[in-house]
Parts: sequence; C-alpha cells; structure tokens
Amino acid sequence: MKKYVFIIFIFCFFSSIAQKSDSGYPYLSQFIKDEISIHLNNMVDFEFDEYGRAWILLTNSLVLYDGNKFESFPYAQLEIPDYSYKEIYKNASGGLYLVGFRNFAFQQGLKVNPNVVILNSLLKTWSPLEAEMVDIKGNLKNFYGFEKHTALINKKGFFYLKNKDKWIKKFKIPNPKITTIFPANHNCWHAYAENSYFKLDKDGHILASAAVSHSKIKDFIEFKGQNDKCFLQLENDEIILIDQDHKIRKNISFSNNSIPLNKVYHLFFDSKERIWIKYKNHVSVYDGKGNMIQDFPDINNQNIFWLGRFPVKEDNLGNVWIHLGFGFFYHSLIKNGIKFYFKDEGYSFRGMQQINDSIIYFNSYRGNGLFNVKTGLISNFSTYYNYFLGAFLNEKKHCIYVGTNNPNYGIYDLKKGKVFDKPIINKRYYHFTFLEKGLNDRYFWLGDFGFQSFDIENETFGTFIPLPSGHSSIS
Repeated sequence: MKKYVFIIFIFCFFSSIAQKSDSGYPYLSQFIKDEISIHLNNMVDFEFDEYGRAWILLTNSLVLYDGNKFESFPYAQLEIPDYSYKEIYKNASGGLYLVGFRNFAFQQGLKVNPNVVILNSLLKTWSPLEAEMVDIKGNLKNFYGFEKHTALINKKGFFYLKNKDKWIKKFKIPNPKITTIFPANHNCWHAYAENSYFKLDKDGHILASAAVSHSKIKDFIEFKGQNDKCFLQLENDEIILIDQDHKIRKNISFSNNSIPLNKVYHLFFDSKERIWIKYKNHVSVYDGKGNMIQDFPDINNQNIFWLGRFPVKEDNLGNVWIHLGFGFFYHSLIKNGIKFYFKDEGYSFRGMQQINDSIIYFNSYRGNGLFNVKTGLISNFSTYYNYFLGAFLNEKKHCIYVGTNNPNYGIYDLKKGKVFDKPIINKRYYHFTFLEKGLNDRYFWLGDFGFQSFDIENETFGTFIPLPSGHSSIS
C-alpha cells in the first residue's frame, strides 16, 4: 500500500448546521491562501484526544493542533520506535494508540507484523501495548477502532474489546481467516476476511455470510443508526453496502429515494446521523432520510488529489473534518459557515539526482522530470510516475535507477527522457526503494524489510539480507 501518492494534504472543518443564509444554503465556503500552515508531509491519519486537540499522524512524526497553533513531534524526539505507523485511535482510558504495520498493494486489508504503542497525549510519553496486555507481544493479528471502542484480534484467534480501562475477551473467532469484527444490532457482530463477509451472533457463531468476489476487502464503515447494515471498502476503492439480509448493494436506499455508491470515495455518518460523502472531486451532505442538505461543487476548482483511504472523523464538539488530498486545509469558524485554508506546496520533491552542472533529475508527488537550475525551467515532466522515491545516477549507462517501493524498480533513460519499468523482480516485496553504493563498488537496494545486493553492471541480484521484525531500512 506504500506507493506514497502525495505529499500535500487538505483538511476541511465543517461546523454544525447553522441557520440558512441569504443564499439559501446552511453553509458558506471560502478559499483563502495561507502562508503560515506547517508542511504536513506524508500524512496518513488523524485523531482527536480527550482534550479535543487534533493529532496528525505522519510517516515520520506527529503534529499536534490545539486550535491555535501546530507543534511537531518527530518520533525520535519522543523516543518512540518507528513501526511504520499508519493508523491512530483514541484510547478510552486516555491518550492515543499508534498502530504500525506493513502491508502490500494487493493485500491492503492485512496488517503484517502489527505493533502498537500507547501515547500519553498530555505528557508526550509512550508505553508499549504490553503495558495493558502482558501476553500480546508478538501475538497481535489486528488492532483497530470503531465508534467509542478499540478492538484487537490475537494470533490465537481471540477477539478482545477495550471497555473503559480494561480489555475484555469476547470470544474465539469462528473462521481463522477473519481479520476484523465490529458491532451490529441486537448484540450481534459484523466480521470479514479478505473475500468474505460474516454476520456473527453475540457469542461469535456464524449466522450468515456473503462472498465478495471482484475485489478484496480492506476496511469497514459503520452505518450509524442502522447497525444491522454496514459498508465495506474494497481494494479497488469501491464501497459496497451489506444490507440486513446480508446481500451486497450498490446504493443506500431510503423511503423516497436512494444514494448510489458508484464514484463514492468515502462516506461518514456523524453523531446526528447526517451522511458526509466524498465523491471524486466534491463533497455532499445528506440528512438521515437521504435528502441532500448541501453540495460543495466549488471544491472542483481546487487542484487536489483524492483517494478513498483519506480519513473522515468527528471531533469532540461534533464538527466533521474531511481530509481531501493535495493542499492543506485547516479550520477556522466564521459566521454561518466554513473557511478553507489552502496551502500550495508546489512539486514537493522527494528524490533528486544531479546529472551535470545545470540539470537535476527529480521525483515528486506530482510526477518526475528534469529541472534546470540555471533557467529554473522544468522539462520532460510526467504526472504518470508520481510514486517514485529514490534516484541513483549511473553515468556509464547514462540512466537513473528509480525506486518504487514495489516489487520492482524503474530506469530513467536520460537520452530518451522516458522511464522503463522493470517487471516484478521476485517475491520479496518492497525492497527497491533506494539504490546505494557500498564499499568495494558494491551496490544495494534498500527497502522496508531488508537489503538486496545488486550487480549494477549486469543488473542482477545477489544476497538478500533481511532485517529483524519491527525494523525498517528506510525509516
């Protein structure tokens, strides 16, 4: 899942519904250029602590927003081990959980080697999950959150639920492939494996099931107010509804109308059961009966990049925050509406290689190309390759090796000004991120799980050197 699709981000702060303005809409929106917001590079998730402050999870640090200012806390400063954190959840007994894991592009719903730390958001200190569950070390299969609760499944197949300050063992999962369980109505449970949905009774016995054949399940969305149903997010970014009869539906039905789920990237039910829907490039809000409250088409005019995984959450005051994509929006309540702050970060370089005195090759979250430092002009720019990471110049072959953090790498031909993708190299995934030169003219590809020796002359591979569990060669 780590293709690092962008580096600049957006928040939207939506206030509770106010009285209608003269325009006839309950909300007003306004875009304002902002030059003081910090650079939220590589944001992956956010959450609100018990004091109502927003904690923004980056790939290399945490950012605290208290409503007035931003404060950055690199993991090294907090002395937190880097477990490649991707999710953050509120802890019912105070503080936050940071969840780190590895996963693959074709298995986004599986968490490989998950690790969890508990952050004291007031003291800025941390402790391992073992402080709450002594026997969980090396025994964790999944850790996740839903409305007012966190939950986990261990490798022995037991499902636990956090109730206030205690972890309660609920039951043993009925199918070993089940990775996630969350509440349904009448004390029942929804559950899923990669390709299957299950309805469980209060003791974990299977009541019904449904196969999901066209894509794997990667996440879930609760249907607040109608917990006999649920939504599932698939790896192809599609969202499907599982209805009360355990059938797959592609629309949300109401008494007088329905909302189609095609082209929906994310949806969220707030505490008042309003439905906030992210489409490809706009946001719409519906009431609990399926009537549109307002559409925000003016977001269309912003240069943003959308993906379904970007989070939608509600703060302690009932305000809904929506993370959109390129650009960074933070909230400022104005009379009768919303104010959007947009920060344009430009190309956001993340891999550079000098070719000669005037030309630099670069990778960025918008694409790759060549930059002339004397004229300031960019040439051979392509938005297609916006997932490249490291860049290494081979002067002899007049090319650049580019890392992808996938099971392959690319070669940028400087004469032709184009990229040639290497096919999938082997089954050891994510080892082609950065190419580095070692001693005695030896070369190594660095990746998430270890080092891959590389004969640069013949472009062949030698010994693979794995890292211990919980370590990363690129963190």
